[in-house]
Amino acid sequence: MSQTSRRQFLQTVALGTGALTFGIPLGPELTKARLARPSWAALAPGVGELIENTYLSHAADFPDPTETVEMLRAYLAANDLRWQGNEAGGLAAFGDAVKRYPNSRHIQAGLGHALLHQYHHSGTESDLKRVLQHTVRAAEIGMKHNQVHYTDILAMGLGKTKQTKRFEQLFNRAFEIGDQPHVIHLDYARGLAEAGDRRAEEQFQIAMRNQPYGHIDAMVTFGEWLLDQGRHSDVLAVVTAPNSIFYPHFLRGVALERQGKTDQARAEYELYKVYSQDFPAPAKYRIDGSTAQDGIRFEDSIHAESHCTGHTYLSIMIYCESRGESIGAQRLVGWTARNRALRGTLPNYCGPTINRSGTICDWYYSVITQPNQFYIACNSRSTTSDNVAYDVFYGYAPEGITGGCAGGGTRYGDACNTGQCSIQNTNSYFPRGTYWFDLGCTASTSCKANAGTLCGNDDIGYDMCFYYYPG
Repeated sequence: MSQTSRRQFLQTVALGTGALTFGIPLGPELTKARLARPSWAALAPGVGELIENTYLSHAADFPDPTETVEMLRAYLAANDLRWQGNEAGGLAAFGDAVKRYPNSRHIQAGLGHALLHQYHHSGTESDLKRVLQHTVRAAEIGMKHNQVHYTDILAMGLGKTKQTKRFEQLFNRAFEIGDQPHVIHLDYARGLAEAGDRRAEEQFQIAMRNQPYGHIDAMVTFGEWLLDQGRHSDVLAVVTAPNSIFYPHFLRGVALERQGKTDQARAEYELYKVYSQDFPAPAKYRIDGSTAQDGIRFEDSIHAESHCTGHTYLSIMIYCESRGESIGAQRLVGWTARNRALRGTLPNYCGPTINRSGTICDWYYSVITQPNQFYIACNSRSTTSDNVAYDVFYGYAPEGITGGCAGGGTRYGDACNTGQCSIQNTNSYFPRGTYWFDLGCTASTSCKANAGTLCGNDDIGYDMCFYYYPG
């Protein structure tokens, strides 16, 4: 394979999964819609070189053909300020950039996301309307290129502010484009629910029927809506889950306890309690005086701030990079971060230096917030991304390429979607003996000397391989 074709192949895979490039055949979990993404040849001059090895090369944040190097540099610089914790500086930088480049989708959306952070603290309708001003503009720019973006923010904001005409116009156009219709139906339902429109129920049902295997966002959001309507029996009919998917059991428990079925509720809660330590329950579902809910962590718990930030950021990264993709594709995105966080166990590991102080949670945080590596600017997560993040973090789901289980347990089910690992001992947070994905090693490094290489060096100067390290 020539250098040019090899590079195009790697870029195609990057567009398919939303993860960093790696030389593997396209799996069945990659949809035709992902493969129909714009080619790098359509980008403005110099943009391909700028975005290579950054999250802008991923499908979730791929530039529009009209976005220039100057626009994208301004976007990256403003985002860097936000990721460094300088929210005020990032907001100011995006404000300046949008005046200079009002037709950049990324900059309009970036300012919208920065303002959304401000709205979450103020809760004022005026701040929400400022969010919508720029997010709507970003969505409209994307739709000119037949791409659908930001429907989650549009649904929440336009529904809450009851901007019905704009809401219907944007979602009608999104349905015409048809990219990931299960996501569009879910967000449309959420917007209708925010506006108090009774059509929401039908749209939740359509989203449930169309969501890919393993996705639970439509079911969970519908279940929460039913709980809020006081329709507890309907919750039990809609919300189902195997024991390996945890939050739905909590919703079932709330519905049962509100019906006075305390013993049945307690059994459901037991399946969620451990998971709640990493992903706490919404405080609005705490039942005053409940003993059945003892041991469940809620979002407003005095202990909630001590939970692992690495879990939250892993879920955010999975959501931002691969929302709507198959579970297999979402796991691949999560495993990219996992392998970076844990590959310090390899002898002579190479790649970006991360902060090795603190806990494994701190390592994840350090990896995921490295400048320009992962798209986390959407700053959202869902029940599906939480569940995928939990499985990846603890090694309960197999790595999607090799099918290996992190704790040395055996795998059952399909590696990409249905797979689960029967792990005897995960050794706390730090499993031993697995495949580590080595990303971004040059031919001159010592990484290629490791035993157990599963793939060879490619011809663009990178050694993107899995290594087996049994130690």
